[in-house]
Amino acid sequence: MQDIILDSNDNVYVFGSPIVAKFNSSLIFQSTIAYQQGDYPRYYMAVDSHDNIYIVSTIFVIAQGYHIRISKYGSSLALISDIILDSGTDYSVYARAIDIDRNDNIFVAGYANIEDILWIGKFNSSLSLLESSTFDTADSNNFAEDIDVDDNGDVWVVGGDSGKGWLGKYNNSLILQSSQTITKGLGLTWNNDSASHVTVDTLNGNVWSSGCFAEDIYENYGGWISKYDFSFTFISGATFYSYYPDCHNYPISVDGAGNLWAKSGETLIKYNSSLDIISSIALSGLRNLYVDSSGKCWAIGNSGEDMWVTIIEDVYPPPSPFFTEIFSGISSITWNWSITLSTSYYDDATSYYVIDENSQSVSPVLSSSTLSWTEIGLSTNTAYTRAVVAANQ
Repeated sequence: MQDIILDSNDNVYVFGSPIVAKFNSSLIFQSTIAYQQGDYPRYYMAVDSHDNIYIVSTIFVIAQGYHIRISKYGSSLALISDIILDSGTDYSVYARAIDIDRNDNIFVAGYANIEDILWIGKFNSSLSLLESSTFDTADSNNFAEDIDVDDNGDVWVVGGDSGKGWLGKYNNSLILQSSQTITKGLGLTWNNDSASHVTVDTLNGNVWSSGCFAEDIYENYGGWISKYDFSFTFISGATFYSYYPDCHNYPISVDGAGNLWAKSGETLIKYNSSLDIISSIALSGLRNLYVDSSGKCWAIGNSGEDMWVTIIEDVYPPPSPFFTEIFSGISSITWNWSITLSTSYYDDATSYYVIDENSQSVSPVLSSSTLSWTEIGLSTNTAYTRAVVAANQ
């Protein structure tokens, strides 16, 4: 559920049915609007290059069923345009996700309940439908849950296919290029899987998906995360059991260093690109998250009838100067450093990591008093580049 987004000035927009609230980058309240309560209680938001806000939802049309509604607002939350997508038939169409490409084309994903067909639509910034595509299998029961348009304009969609998770890649004209059934992570097959979230790391060529699984009807359910390359080759996965069977409880977001942030119940978890846990924090009422390019995580949640928004600093600061060494005839290097506590990233540091040029940890957790570490098992006559980063755990 995309109910927290950022514009180009780091203003944050959050959805708390039936309102949309705007905060500046310091989380100082700016404005709010009342958004018409729909008949299907899910709403999804996206922002274009001009900081226009788009909200997609599902409403009921008398004698026609459920239909998709798209609303466009300016950055001040003034309504610009509003449409209801008429399927031209008597069956219902439900919206489940929205994203925008670099040319400000809007992509909406969902499903039509005539035999449960997955549906994707492409709109221009004036909300005119340009193209649409459907996906169906012999077993039917196909639906979309999330959509992500990568930097190349390719469209990635996840959802369900007859009790299994499904990942599809479309070109910008919504022609299906390839697809893959995805399950529970770790390459295993389980019943009652569903994929609910997708995020693309274009820089490193990875596609992350998450969802839920159930080993039986009443218990042993939880969430999973899977990582694929752009050729749909499975790379790694992780699972965790949970008391939250709703698949929408497992949103994910990737940062600029290729680290993955994920929600499990009321816990926010940060993984490196190998799905090793870097850190985690419990946030009561946690609902969703968004990670910006600087590595800050914006989280939204509920406390009773109230809504909260918070910013969590990345445990890895912005890129720091790397240091490089090359020695002949030896297979270990002792790295030495000094830390100047001049920024908030280091002020409360309780530990350090040594990372390589790909921002992957190569050392164990080091205490905050550590100023050197010896790395062994290296190849001789080879240059190595490392950096020291701080964490608060």
